[in-house]
Amino acid sequence: MSTQTQIAAAARQAARNLRESFFARVNWSAHLVPVVQQAFNDFSDDLKSQNRAPPYFSLLSDMVASGVVTLGPSGHLGDSITIQFGVRPIATRSLNSLAGHGPVLVEERAALVFSQAAASGGVVALIYPPTSSLSKPTKDYFLVDVYNNPRLLTKKRAVQLLCDLLEVDSCCSTQNSPSATSGKVLAKLQAREAALQGTNNSVFIYLRYLGYLARGLWKVYRATHASP
Repeated sequence: MSTQTQIAAAARQAARNLRESFFARVNWSAHLVPVVQQAFNDFSDDLKSQNRAPPYFSLLSDMVASGVVTLGPSGHLGDSITIQFGVRPIATRSLNSLAGHGPVLVEERAALVFSQAAASGGVVALIYPPTSSLSKPTKDYFLVDVYNNPRLLTKKRAVQLLCDLLEVDSCCSTQNSPSATSGKVLAKLQAREAALQGTNNSVFIYLRYLGYLARGLWKVYRATHASP
């Protein structure tokens, strides 16, 4: 293959990548966000019908637009949705608390994050298990889904991810860990991540910084949303 042919092929591929990333960014707002919002609304209604408190829904771009979140000079590399249950007190108190000193211990409950990379438009879904000073998961988060284009996410899948979130929040809390049930739930998440790693190696370049980014944003959401 001549140099000119290679250059032309590279140019065509670059043009295709730009076109695909453009439509992926469009489909984030036009498809994925509404689908997740609808699934979240139905999921929340079901929990309310059972007299259970639903999680919170936060869209990064809305929080930036309203001034709730202020970005640094470098901006951010995409948009994200965070669905999380806030924080809850832990029944077990520290020795200082028992003596009447110090705060009651709390747990940061589970969260589901959808995050889009601005460059490619691809989306990853992460689940963060509950964590506290008494019980920390072996991993801060687990990769549970990858979408090269946001239009690939269906409402059925979004509901399933929300059900997975509820399972992780219920079974892997500080009050229930360690237990055989929580171990099985986390093992299932680990297996899912391993399967995705085998088929989507390129996404792990994105995950190198995404874990820190999403974790920081999640802390902002948790600071403004607490649950009993």
